[in-house]
Formats: sequence, C-alpha cells, structure tokens
Amino acid sequence: MGRFSVAIPIIGTPLIFGIAFGSARSFAERRLERLGSRREYREELESALAHIDLAEGRDYVLGELEKLLTATFDFRDFALLIEDERGVLRTVRSSGGGIGLERGAKLQEHIERSGVTVLVRSEAQAEATHEAVRAEFLELYDALKSEVLIFIREGRRVIGAFSFGARKTGGDYKEYDYETFRSIYGKLFVFAYYLKNVARESILYTVDRELALSDQVVRFALEKVDSVDHPAVDAAWATHSTRSLGGDFVDFVRLSRDRWFFVLGDVSGKGLSASMNMLILKSMIRTFLRVERDFSGLVQRVNAFIKDNLPRGTFFAGLFGYFDLASGSIYYLNCGIPALLLYSPSFDSFVEVQGEGKVLGFVRDVSPFLKPRKLALPSGSVIMAVTDGVLDSESLRGDRFGKDRLVRSARERLTESARQMVDGVVEDLLVFTDHKQEDDITLFAMKMLERRSK
Repeated sequence: MGRFSVAIPIIGTPLIFGIAFGSARSFAERRLERLGSRREYREELESALAHIDLAEGRDYVLGELEKLLTATFDFRDFALLIEDERGVLRTVRSSGGGIGLERGAKLQEHIERSGVTVLVRSEAQAEATHEAVRAEFLELYDALKSEVLIFIREGRRVIGAFSFGARKTGGDYKEYDYETFRSIYGKLFVFAYYLKNVARESILYTVDRELALSDQVVRFALEKVDSVDHPAVDAAWATHSTRSLGGDFVDFVRLSRDRWFFVLGDVSGKGLSASMNMLILKSMIRTFLRVERDFSGLVQRVNAFIKDNLPRGTFFAGLFGYFDLASGSIYYLNCGIPALLLYSPSFDSFVEVQGEGKVLGFVRDVSPFLKPRKLALPSGSVIMAVTDGVLDSESLRGDRFGKDRLVRSARERLTESARQMVDGVVEDLLVFTDHKQEDDITLFAMKMLERRSK
C-alpha cells in the first residue's frame, strides 16, 4: 500500500504536466491563429471591397457593402448617409431608422471645420474640441445606434458618413480596428462618391451599365477643372481613355489671379478600377492642396495616400507644378512623366526639361527623390506635357509614335492656338495608329502670349 501511494505522485505528476502542457499549447495555437487571422483581415477586407462590382447598380452595391462590413466587424447596427441634391446628409441604408443632417446645421459645420474623419462615441463624449456640439453629437450616435462614425470628405465638404454600431460580442473596437477604418477610407470614399454622383436611376436601366457608369465617373472628374483664363497664356489639354475607362487626368486649381496649381498624370491600371482610383486621387490632391503649403510636402502626402489607401501595386506617374504668370515662370516636380517639352523662341526648337523624379506609390519615403525645378517662360514659348500613352502608341507596323513625331506635330502648329495644337497632335497620333487606341492618352500645351504694351 505504501509503495502504491508513493507511485501515484511519481506517475501522476508527468501525466498532469502533460495534460496542462497540451492544454496550454492548444490554447496558444488557437490564440495565435486568431491573432494571425486578425492581422490578415485588413488586407482581405480591402481586397473584397475592391471587388464589389459597381456596374451591378445601387441596390446590389449597398447590399454587398453592408454584408461585407458586418461580417468583418461583427456589429449590430449599420447606417450609411449620403449627401443629396440639396446638400442634406440623408440615410440611404440603415438597419434602424432614418435621419438627416441639414447643411448649415451647427453639427454639420463643426464636423467639416474640425476635419475629423473617424470618430468613436467615447471621443465625442470626452474630447474638449467637441464640447460645443456634444449634445448634438450624442443625439446623432443615439439615433443611428452608432459607436463609430466615419465621415467621407470631398475637399472640406462632407459627402457621406458610415455608421457602425456596437459589436455583437459586447466588446470594444480595438486599435487594430481603428487602423483598419483609416486604411479602408479610400475605398469607402469610392462608394460614397458613387452613391452621391453616379448611382442614378437612369443609369441602372442602361444596357451597357459599365460604360454608362464609367462615362459618369470620367465626366464628373474631368469637369471639375479650373479654366486657365489669363491674358498672358493660351492653354488647352485633351484626355482620351480606352472605352471611356482609364486613369489619366489633368487638373488645374486657381490659387490667385496669376497663379495656378496643376497636376497631370496616369494612375496605373485599366478599366473601371483605374477610373475610380483616378477619381479618388484627384479629389485627395485637391484636399491636400487646402492644407499643405509646401510643394514637396504636398507630393509626399500624395505618395503616402497612394501607398496606404489605394489597392496594392497602384502607382502614379505624374507632373505637379505651379504657374506664376506674373513672373512668367513655372515650378514643377516630375514624378514619372515621360515627356515635358519646352519650345524656346530664342533657339527655335523644342528641348526636354523633364527633370529627375520617381513614380509615386512604390516607396514609403519619396522625399529623397523630389527635386523641384523652375523654368522661365518668355513670350512666344510653349510648354507641353504628355503621358506615356502618347509616346508608346504604335502603328500597325509596330513603330512607336515617340518624341520625334510628337515634336514635329507640335512644331507644325506653333502659329495656331493651343486648342488647335493639342487637337492636331491627337489627330496625328490617331492617324498614325489607324485609330486603334491601346492605352489612355493625355496631352497638355500652354503658349505664352506676347505681352501687349499698355
């Protein structure tokens, strides 16, 4: 009996240890598995959002969007508010009741003025910056049964809001969730812009809905360009996308009577995805322009946005610049534009003035590669920029259009207007390719006019 009682701890200790070790290992494996999947869900969510087919129409998009977000964050209540034609944020999707936020209301103005994008209920309750509208904020959270609000902005203006309710488990949203909210902001902007501007009932009954949608996307994007109206210059540009789907764009923003900011370039990809990424980037550049006064700093912000918010592998080959027409000069940063040409009346020839730069979206820190340049633009000079689609277009024999043909075409039209020059070069290009366009093409030209004596 004594020997038996001694054997129990001798045999039992390893047995208990083995059971405990096995349980601990099993728990650790389950824990690590959950943590691993948690790290991965952000990328899976971004990919799934990118694959929602906007061409299927408004109801389909809303349904897929709610289903995907609910499955990912496991919340009880969901709501989506979109700005209507009168500027009111109205509920277009809700698991509860509807609500509207009037433009000009105290809370609406505070949200736009504060610049907040992701705001949780506890921050609205506690932060001093929201004290003046705390009651209105909490009323909004209560009406939407919300714990997190994500405000979608086009420039300063709020055009939509996503509301996520409490989690079904009763747990709090964690820091990883907040980081995910910020990382998918660009995707959510696409859906808000689509629902506000594109998803009209008339489009849903169009036979070729993808083309109809992309036409709307391109039109809305390209119409929002400040015209360069100044007695010292004559400017024109043209953008031709394959099947009305593409990522090329030109944008001008008037800063003062004599100064314009401009950007021209090509977002990677083709089709509807490239069109939507172009739209997002164009809008965000205008947003950054409101808050960033440093030229290189602006481009660094754009690079970070592409890297953090657009689909993995997206890049932008573009040209950023400021025209100062009072002094007759241009400041610019080339980030991958293949041809920036200057016609000098003194030498009666076109010269390449690209400068050095790096395509945006590939590296995290692009600052070492940003080298701003300045050019004087005397009367009679012409500056011209094109995307790679112009130079790389091929004839039926496989010959590239190239810089030499571009220069010859432009030179033949030096005495014509900028509009005639741009249209003439495009026509020469299309004749060269037998009107078979394989890539998006964008061309910009600006002529410095003779200054008239007063």
